[in-house]
Amino acid sequence: MTTNTLDGFFINLDRSPDRLAAMRGELARSGLGFVERFAATDARVLERPADCAIPMAAYGAFLSHHALLSRAPPGSCTLIFEDDVQLGDNLGGLLSSQSLREMCAHDIVFLDCQPALEIGLLTELYRAMLGAMPDFQRTELPSALRRHASTVALYPARGLYRWGAAAYLVTPRGKQKLLPWLQRTLDAAVMVPFFATPSLEGLRHSTIEGREQSLVPFALGSMIRRFFFAGPTDGIADFLETVLPQKFAPDGDELLAEMIRLTALGLMRDRQFLDFGA
Repeated sequence: MTTNTLDGFFINLDRSPDRLAAMRGELARSGLGFVERFAATDARVLERPADCAIPMAAYGAFLSHHALLSRAPPGSCTLIFEDDVQLGDNLGGLLSSQSLREMCAHDIVFLDCQPALEIGLLTELYRAMLGAMPDFQRTELPSALRRHASTVALYPARGLYRWGAAAYLVTPRGKQKLLPWLQRTLDAAVMVPFFATPSLEGLRHSTIEGREQSLVPFALGSMIRRFFFAGPTDGIADFLETVLPQKFAPDGDELLAEMIRLTALGLMRDRQFLDFGA
């Protein structure tokens, strides 16, 4: 294979047929119908390793990614998706031979990530996104058209990336060192705008059983992550009302929740939110 051959897989549990159907629909809509299903490792049938410090479902997800990477063709660029992501509608059309050659200068290219919550960095990322979405500030257009990306940029992951492995592309050179040297020598980039984002339903109902997280700060991170997505942002207000209820437990931080709600809604509704100092 040449270095600009493209293949892809999505990870799906046998007991998640609804996610299987939804993911196949997302891939077809995005021009990625060639992406194949990869059966996930089900943590329910595993024994907990003595030194495992993470929830077993998260351990199963790790094993799924590891197994997929171990079996992926070594000479191709391989797309890897979890089964609960939304995808940019023209992602397949933007993965041209030329763009793949540019991606092959890196080990891994994330289609999205949780970015560092640093205002200067977010503003820089916003400028890069505007360059790829020429109609973003045309408020008379529906969200899906405003967020249609005509190109994609690669942004250095160092300093930007905090977490996220819902959607990524591994290059031939990345496959040579990703498994043994993931934390030490990885050269990563992030697509801007983001071309994948965890679905709102996936955020509400994770298949990672036993993982506990506070939805209050998690909501802000998720909405900032979604703000840079090359796709519609419908349902944000309803989602925020679900995860940020008006009534709080006695030890709940109502002020923090309100700050998160206003920040997230500001990003989604106010097209000038990051345009200060322009």
